[in-house]
Amino acid sequence: MDIAREVFAKKRAVMSGLADAGFVLSSGGSDTSDNGSSDGCYIYTERFMDGDLTAVIRVASDGRMTHSVIDTDSGDPYIPMNIEAYTGSYVGQAREEYRCLLERLAAKCFDDMPFVCDQANRIASEITARFGAGPENPFKDNESAVFRHKDTGRWFALLMTIKSGKLEQYRGAADPDEPINVLNVKIYPEELEDLLREPGLYRCYHMNKKQWISVALDDECPDDRIIDLLNCSFRLTQGGTSIRKRRGSTMRGFRQNGAEYFDADDERRYWLIPSNPANFDVAKGFRDSGNDTLDWHHRIDVMPGDIVYIYQTEPIASIMWECEVLESYMPRPAEWLNFAPNSKYRMKLKRLRSFKKGEYPRSWLNDHGIKKTVRGQRSAPDELVKAMSEGSAE
Repeated sequence: MDIAREVFAKKRAVMSGLADAGFVLSSGGSDTSDNGSSDGCYIYTERFMDGDLTAVIRVASDGRMTHSVIDTDSGDPYIPMNIEAYTGSYVGQAREEYRCLLERLAAKCFDDMPFVCDQANRIASEITARFGAGPENPFKDNESAVFRHKDTGRWFALLMTIKSGKLEQYRGAADPDEPINVLNVKIYPEELEDLLREPGLYRCYHMNKKQWISVALDDECPDDRIIDLLNCSFRLTQGGTSIRKRRGSTMRGFRQNGAEYFDADDERRYWLIPSNPANFDVAKGFRDSGNDTLDWHHRIDVMPGDIVYIYQTEPIASIMWECEVLESYMPRPAEWLNFAPNSKYRMKLKRLRSFKKGEYPRSWLNDHGIKKTVRGQRSAPDELVKAMSEGSAE
């Protein structure tokens, strides 16, 4: 039990209003904060229980608070206030008066905040601004918030208020009952041990400890780093497919939506997608872009650095272009309306090579791993990829 902590858990002092509420700015003296100094602190004192007890509330220049109750006559701390084992009519009335005193003070010069920690409030606002996902409170305790993908409803972040002692090997508060905010984000399991060596990152509380990690929102982990982790979690939880992590050197430093990706030739994937020439003029699309790029819908697990072969259906019935994926999992444009209604995402393709009609016809595909006509977006067989890489292009 900590009555003051309960009252002020989601409150932040309005510094400009403290003086009007009765706080006194101290530059030193006998009233000191827990670290032995009261320099720059606003201090509020009020007697209650007919003057037997005195409440002392201090607000530092950075907004941090300390609070205590002392025996007015002796000057010693009034120990029973926050220890449940102490019972009786006197201590019960003292707790009630103390809580009323604090709630009255909180109403005068404190603002309500969604979360306990300042960093939690900053990060929650950034999530909404960056990902368009506001906090939802599906739990009875109203102390936790989830952030979901708008299109799938899947969580990509969970922000909780927990006791610090519940976080494994927490390096912050010495008091295991102190409430803290933690943010759970999804990660690549192979990166877990490296992440646990970073400041502010811990084994996940409440969720899968191999696929998620907890970030203590106590300012030990910088905001920018948390945003990087959120970008990764957002991608890992969007859509119905699993997102791959690429390693290597050919695309080192490539960044998309704030997250960094790596690609190596032996991990690049190859895809074959059909296009009906009666519905869309692909060649004109590349020309009109001015830079040989084209946006294309996708349902496959395509990633930047992958290669896409575009196969034109009848009457051409031939592979006509080889492209590199520059971006993927981009939002579906509103202007597409009913075009490709089953595809939630688009990718950006860069034309690498163009082929002549009949250079790679359907019969050639049939001899290189495609036994039927190309009906939908699919992976390209190894034998087809090898033959394409050995062939000549216009």
